Amino acid sequence: MNTAHKALAMWDKLTTDNLIRMALGRSDLCAYNLYSVVERGEMTPQEAREKAMAGARSTIESGNLSRWIMHTLNRLSYEREMLGKVPRFEGEITPTLLQMFVREHGADTPKGAKLDDDLFSVECDAPLPAHIAQGSSVELSGDEWRDLMQSCGYLPPAKKDAKPPILNFKAASGTISVVNPHRREAENLPQVEMTKAEYAKVYSEQRGTRLSTCGGFRVRIAPNPKHEGPRYMAGWAAILITDQKHHDTPESVKDMEAAA
Repeated sequence: MNTAHKALAMWDKLTTDNLIRMALGRSDLCAYNLYSVVERGEMTPQEAREKAMAGARSTIESGNLSRWIMHTLNRLSYEREMLGKVPRFEGEITPTLLQMFVREHGADTPKGAKLDDDLFSVECDAPLPAHIAQGSSVELSGDEWRDLMQSCGYLPPAKKDAKPPILNFKAASGTISVVNPHRREAENLPQVEMTKAEYAKVYSEQRGTRLSTCGGFRVRIAPNPKHEGPRYMAGWAAILITDQKHHDTPESVKDMEAAA
């Protein structure tokens, strides 16, 4: 539906033969075979334009498609009723939050805006989903948006906790205990020193961080540059950047080294 509405609006602007020919190669604007038909001289560009517009209108006005949409919405409404009400969002309404909400419910590239202290709008190039609003724009107060989100079964995702800081410190033991993300268990990585420039030369997909076993910090990792043998067989190493600020050794690391 979104594609058909945007295609129809685009064809309204494309009226010359040259523009039509350029647009016929786009699968989001018309059937893929129209380009070849025009190139073979079996149809004029203007005839192809009319056919493409008729196809878009057919999708928009399709009774079968409308019935499927209403059936799906009614089914979702029934399922939500059986599962119980979704909690009403009581947090701050922002344009970004509204964009996330209507996009998840089918809107095409929505744009949100704050009109005054308690009035927010969302608009799209294509009409908004039927259960959000009629037309391509809607203006509601903060509480009206909260009611709409609840009626649609939408609860904004909770903010993710901030990641622990990346620390650059010298481990007295020469190893740092981190969590293996694949096996969900602790492993000791050897600590290797590199300059900032040397670390930057490591392929980006081979650079990253690992969470410490205490969960309080992260360390940089890379394939062990001191490995003797084929590079692809090198294990991971915790990297100390020698020409960057060094942090104090975390207490959890000191305790582990003392216990060892």
